[in-house]
Amino acid sequence: MEKDFRKEFDQLRPEIRKQGIIAVVLAVGFLPFLLLVKYFSPNILFGKYIGVGYILLFAYMAFRATVKIKCPNCKKSLYVYKYVWKIPILMQGMITDHCQHCGVWLKGEK
Repeated sequence: MEKDFRKEFDQLRPEIRKQGIIAVVLAVGFLPFLLLVKYFSPNILFGKYIGVGYILLFAYMAFRATVKIKCPNCKKSLYVYKYVWKIPILMQGMITDHCQHCGVWLKGEK
């Protein structure tokens, strides 16, 4: 019998949904945020620093999602597809119906 972790995965859904909403808000809000900074600050160099800070915030939120949302069985990230020396290399945008590392069933029908 295959291991079935659908009930445990259902407990992770609110956190996954929260991370997804944060990512969408950050992605959609990037251009309006930069336009507001440019409008209120004519110093172009300051605007570039703010833009880089915003991109770093987006990268931090993506890293936070990979660290927090883990497989209930093997405790590896559900967003990371491939590790090299415990460093996440390849990422995926959506969580599949099974864990990429240990293969346990997480959602949907078998």
